[in-house]
Order: sequence, then C-alpha cells, then structure tokens
Amino acid sequence: MSFDPVRLVRLSYDLGDDTPPFGDGEPIAFPHKRRIRDGDVCNSRLVHGSLHSGTHVDAPLHFGDDMPAISELPTSAFFFRRPVIVDVPKDDFELIGPDDLRRHAAAIEHADFVAVRTGFARHRASDPHRFSRRGPGFAADAADFLLEAAPILRALAIDTVSAASYQHVDEGAEFHRRMLGREPGDRFVLLVEDVNLGEWRFPFVEIWIAPLFVRDADGAPCTIYGLRP
Repeated sequence: MSFDPVRLVRLSYDLGDDTPPFGDGEPIAFPHKRRIRDGDVCNSRLVHGSLHSGTHVDAPLHFGDDMPAISELPTSAFFFRRPVIVDVPKDDFELIGPDDLRRHAAAIEHADFVAVRTGFARHRASDPHRFSRRGPGFAADAADFLLEAAPILRALAIDTVSAASYQHVDEGAEFHRRMLGREPGDRFVLLVEDVNLGEWRFPFVEIWIAPLFVRDADGAPCTIYGLRP
C-alpha cells in the first residue's frame, strides 16, 4: 500500500530564537559558529538553552530522579492510535480542573492521547511575553481525574507554554508529579507542551511524536505529526 504524505499534519512549532520560554526562563538561542558569508567553509550553528523549549515532551525523569529519561523509553511510547482533542477555553492564569474535563469524559475514556486546546496559543506570536508568563495550566487534582477517567492514556498535550501556569507553579509542579509518576513502577503519562493545536481541524487516526533523543534527558524538543484518515 502506498503512503500519501498529504495525510500528515505537523502539530509542532518551528524552534527558533523567538520561541517563548516558560515564564522568565532563559530563551533558546542558535548562534552562528561558522558562516560561508563570513569566509568559512560551511554554515554551522550552536544550540544554547533548555530542552523544555518550544514544542517538547516531558519525560518521567523531569520530576522523579529514578524515573525513565527520554532515551530510555521504547519507540512505542511515542506512537498513538486513539487520539482525541477537547476544547477547554481558558484565559490568563486560569486553571483546568476536574469539572472542566468531566464534560469530556466520554471522549477521553478510550483515548491513549488527549490534546487539550485552551485557545491561549492565539497570543503566542502576537504577545509572546503574555504567552510565557500569563498562561493557564492544570490544577493538581486534574491529574487524578485524568488517570482515573482515561485508563489507557499515555500522553497529554496542551497548547500553552507548559502544563503548569506560571502564576500557579506549586499546582503545576504537583500536576506534573502525579502525571509523570513518582517512583519506578508508577504509571506515567507523557506531557507534551506548547503544541500547535490550531492545526488540529479534523480527526486523526494516529499521532506520532519524534523527540530529540538526548541521553539521560528529562525532556526534549519534539516534532509531532497527526495522520489523517
């Protein structure tokens, strides 16, 4: 069977010098090391900044010292066949709680990949300062609801800079801990942040996440593809 590349839709942003960081974190940068226009033999750039920049995936190691790193996860951990998207409109500093998600219980019950679209990404290009510092995020107890309501869930995506709101860091940290697992053997759900959910305009039959496999990394920038029917 031939594969039609038109069926693929990219759901991740380009990574660049203008990528908004989380809060007042250090921006990622790509300085030139060599440039042909400067007389060098080739073009070459460096990378400076956080692995949690732009569209990225959090590994369980992010909040647990003894949990798996990105490079320790099997390839199957990044492939999904039951993806759904739910709209949960939120504005500055607002938290997504169990009541926001409960109305979508039927949709997420059999999903292995859930994308939560808040709409806050509308500020990403026009007001990156607001996007970085004033975004909504998840309340800690939203994790408990998701883990119970979605028994086969393996990844959760959101269109904000982080699953944590910068103004509610403690809530966001606890949400991360509950979703990513606290110790070996715990169930964990990958968190995929700063995802371009504006491109999710129709159902997908599969989702593919391709992270940068940095050894022992607690997270990594990634490219995400949705496969149309």
